[in-house]
Amino acid sequence: MKKILLLNTYYFPNGKGGAEKSTKILAEAFAKKGLKVSVITTSDKNYQTKINGVDIYYANLGNLYWLKNAKEFSILKKILWHVIDSYGLNNTKEFERILKKIRPDIILTNNLVQFSCKVWKIISKQKIPLVHILRDHYLMNMSTTISTDQNFIDKFVFGKLMSIRKLKLSSHVNCVIGISEYIIQKHLKNGYFKNAFIKSVIPNALQLNSNKKIQNKNNKKTIFGYVGALNRRKGIDLILKAFTKKAFKNKLFIYGTGDSSYIKKILKFTQQYPNIKYFGYEKPENIFKEIDCLIIPSLINESFGRVIIEAYSYGVPVIGSNRGGIPELIDEGITGYVFYPEIHNSLINTIKNHKLDKSIDAKLKKAALKKSKSFSDEIVIDQYLEIFSKLKN
Repeated sequence: MKKILLLNTYYFPNGKGGAEKSTKILAEAFAKKGLKVSVITTSDKNYQTKINGVDIYYANLGNLYWLKNAKEFSILKKILWHVIDSYGLNNTKEFERILKKIRPDIILTNNLVQFSCKVWKIISKQKIPLVHILRDHYLMNMSTTISTDQNFIDKFVFGKLMSIRKLKLSSHVNCVIGISEYIIQKHLKNGYFKNAFIKSVIPNALQLNSNKKIQNKNNKKTIFGYVGALNRRKGIDLILKAFTKKAFKNKLFIYGTGDSSYIKKILKFTQQYPNIKYFGYEKPENIFKEIDCLIIPSLINESFGRVIIEAYSYGVPVIGSNRGGIPELIDEGITGYVFYPEIHNSLINTIKNHKLDKSIDAKLKKAALKKSKSFSDEIVIDQYLEIFSKLKN
């Protein structure tokens, strides 16, 4: 199989999320292996370019607007947009044109928001081996996330009603890969991918820098950090409360972007509590040289948690919530610790009981750095190539 095609909602330079990073790493790693690699991604106009050996096709897929511009439209139009997307009512002519041009030997679909799952049926008719990589809950809920406290509308309207056609179309997939055991089992237990004869777990990949080493920050006390989207579901309120109590006065550095009203809320805390600082968006290399320990306090079921393995690659251990695939990435007491958001003061007690507020044990740092190597793009790509071989046979 020499020609590979990847589909993802966004691709560089659009989107800064984990799925975009992971898809780009996969595409470029395949290209380094000498394979002919193409990517189709969404845009508000049709054009083509080439980046790091990968042919990229930006395509307008015919919904009411390009997803990246969603903030400009009314709630009613957004709902209609999701109906079109969920039931595959968008125009895929441009996708079909590019597909015929590329004529790939195998196709890897990732996030399919705006493509709609009907592309699976189109691919199936062409008899091209089809692999889907589960990166979120899009197939089960139009918001792409699932929390433990979903209300009726989230669960049955945005969830089941908007997922009827997605469930049916998943039968066209030959191989399904979950980036965590949690995310693949969640879908299989709900009846997805009934005809997939290969079901596997392959984690997200990292482009490791051999020059990375553990930073000696020489802090008097541990500096904790949060990296990611800024909203209630990500557990920001939980860590803000923890670092404004008298339990400890360690510094908390917050990195990320989000709703302007939520950022204002964080800035108010920074004015009242000098130990809390907000930095906005920063590159990983700038973040992890400043913090000693990363906190992932998510209240939703995360599919993976790319920022965790990025932290490991800089020798930064992690404290993460027991949500979704997060615990799978943390070796308790070795690369970090898991806490339980539903239990009062669980985060505070985890920090205090293990004396993480005083300092971070060098063993934790070394173990974190060592674990990051198991996510190298070379190791992950070999796992994909093994699956391609099975599909070919």
